[in-house]
Amino acid sequence: MEFANKLQELRKNKGITQDELASALFVSRAAVSKWESGRGYPNIGSLKDIATYFEVTVDSLLSGDAVLDLAQQEQKQKSEGITRLLFCTVDLSSVLLLFLPLFGENTGGTVISSPLFLLTSIAGYIKGLYSACIVSVVLCGFLGCIYFSRHIKTVSVALHIATVLVFILSRQAYAAALTFILLAIKSVILIRNK
Repeated sequence: MEFANKLQELRKNKGITQDELASALFVSRAAVSKWESGRGYPNIGSLKDIATYFEVTVDSLLSGDAVLDLAQQEQKQKSEGITRLLFCTVDLSSVLLLFLPLFGENTGGTVISSPLFLLTSIAGYIKGLYSACIVSVVLCGFLGCIYFSRHIKTVSVALHIATVLVFILSRQAYAAALTFILLAIKSVILIRNK
């Protein structure tokens, strides 16, 4: 017997409605309806609550395949959450490019390292381009924290590649190196999550 049928049978044998079961489990009636119609499974916590409420074991509620599916689904959700956190952290850490002395500045024949906001020997539009690249990657990180999707990941990687290219083409080796390292970390995260 499938989980949906078992749950429905247990509920009817106890003589309670879906609303009453939902209240007892602290879930919505729609969730109970979804479980009983076979359109979804409860999470592990709700499954334990159901088993406790009806005084049965979790094993008796689920078939072996359903338990495996549920465990795989939870593992996938955890993995996606970790990926999201790491990905956003890498993007947000790009803000360091604004404050670390990674940009070369020519001062009377001598090149010194300087933070972006203290650069004076380069044209304003170049400094603006650097800032725009960094800020766009950081904003992508903020968006990723709020709403993480395949599109956000794609835009984030594209912006990071563009930033690396801008720094390489303008001969900012240290900034390009750090940005490339961050891009490599993001690539590893994406590859490991597939």
